[in-house]
Amino acid sequence: LSLAGSLRADGDVFGWYTVSTATDSRCGFPVSDPTYAKEARQLAAADGFVEANYDNVIHAWYSGCISGGLAYIGGKYSYAFGSSYPTHVVGHELGHNFGNYHASSLSCTDATGVRVSISNNCTSDEYGDLFDIMGYSYRHMNIFHKGRLNWFETSNTQTVSTSGAYTIAPQEQGTTAVQSLRIARETLVDGSVRYYYVEYRQPFGTFDNFAASDAVVNGVSIRLSKDYIYGYKPLLLDTTPETNGFADAALALNKIFNDPEKGIKVTTTFLSSFSATVQIELSKP
Repeated sequence: LSLAGSLRADGDVFGWYTVSTATDSRCGFPVSDPTYAKEARQLAAADGFVEANYDNVIHAWYSGCISGGLAYIGGKYSYAFGSSYPTHVVGHELGHNFGNYHASSLSCTDATGVRVSISNNCTSDEYGDLFDIMGYSYRHMNIFHKGRLNWFETSNTQTVSTSGAYTIAPQEQGTTAVQSLRIARETLVDGSVRYYYVEYRQPFGTFDNFAASDAVVNGVSIRLSKDYIYGYKPLLLDTTPETNGFADAALALNKIFNDPEKGIKVTTTFLSSFSATVQIELSKP
């Protein structure tokens, strides 16, 4: 995916403009296209802005609004509030326009209240994924979000149906190798399937610039979500529930993720800068 302006290759900027519309502390939301935004685009038209030439229009609104930004799933418009318009806000809202929901996390406990990786007693944190710009982050999107946006070729996704050893490549760069490994967990009442998605991160570029000691690059991350085609938020699981927080959520070398209800086990058996290997065991519980 690449972004370019109609007039400039590095993007077109119009404004500033002073609008007359009074707004409340929510900046006119949840209206899908607030009056102040329409007025700003009308003013920009005098400076050469032709709305039909753009797939996406970002409104930078200098104000004390409650939210850092807002956008609608699959929409054309996004809104960034404040004064600095950081990457994690603008990129996050564009992610909604492209078609993605939030990147969430899932916290679970057993019958005695002890934290576990997965159970029937779980709560989600809407923005809880620390490793996805659609959550509390400026990092690369996770593999479910990349798959949903058709950024993967067919060869990059492998669905596991039998026990065995499986190898995946880091998800940040283009390759013909498998980068998205998924294991069917359950069929829901609507007929859709929820999968465990297994991904591998390595330090790369400006955004996934992890330290070599960070837990996320020293293990594989596991998320729970539906097939790519569904509008659904992916849920990051904590494979080290004995500690609080998701900074060390990745499944480290020789550690086991166990879903006893569904008879699924994942063990990280090998890690390098080029690939990770996991042993997957599927059995009827």
